[in-house]
Amino acid sequence: MKHRLSLPLLLVVVAIGCDKKVANSSNLEKGLNHYLTAQQQCPNTHAADFPTQPIVARTDYDAYAKVGLVSKVPSALDGNGQPRFIYDLTSKGKDTQYKGKILSGNETPRIFCFGTLKVDKILNFTDPAPNQGVSETHVYYTTKLVDTPDWLADPDIQGVFRNFPTIMEVNRRKIRASQGLPDNSKMEAAMGLTAEGWRVPQDM
Repeated sequence: MKHRLSLPLLLVVVAIGCDKKVANSSNLEKGLNHYLTAQQQCPNTHAADFPTQPIVARTDYDAYAKVGLVSKVPSALDGNGQPRFIYDLTSKGKDTQYKGKILSGNETPRIFCFGTLKVDKILNFTDPAPNQGVSETHVYYTTKLVDTPDWLADPDIQGVFRNFPTIMEVNRRKIRASQGLPDNSKMEAAMGLTAEGWRVPQDM
C-alpha cells in the first residue's frame, strides 16, 4: 500500500528542503563553492607585468609563448652575445585574466588562469553547534578543477605549474587512479550560518 503525504505536510517538507539555513549537503556545497570559486587558480602574474624584457631566460614565459598566451620577439643581444626577448600578452593571453569575485577586496586579478575549483562531493559534516554566537559545522569534502583550458595539457605548461597545489592534487589523483588505488583526498572547512546561508569564515 502506497502512502501519500498530505498537501500541508508536503509543503512543509519542501520548505525545509529549500531553506538555505538547513545544514544539508546541498546548502553546504553552495556555500563552499561560493568560497572556492573565488580562489584564483592562476600564477602570481598580472597583465601589468607585460610587456617585459627579462634579463635572464624565463622558461615559464617560453612555455606561455609556446601555447600562444604571449608573443616572443627578439630585441637585442646581452653582454655575452645571447639574444634577449620582449614578451607581451596576446589576445589569447589577455582572455586568461581572472574574471571572478575576489574575497579579500584588495588583490588585483591575475592572468594565465587555468580553471575553477569546485566541490566534487560532500563526504560528511558535523551537527551544527554554537560557537561564539554562530551556528557552526565542520564539513569534509573533495574538490575538482573544472573549466580547464586546452593549453593546460601542454607538457611545458605542466612543468610551470607542477608545484601549484591544485595541479599537484590533480596529478596525485591521476597517479593513484593509474595504480588502481582509491582516491583518499579529503578537505575540511568550518562553516558558519549567516543570513545568506552557510559560509566559510573568510567568505562571511
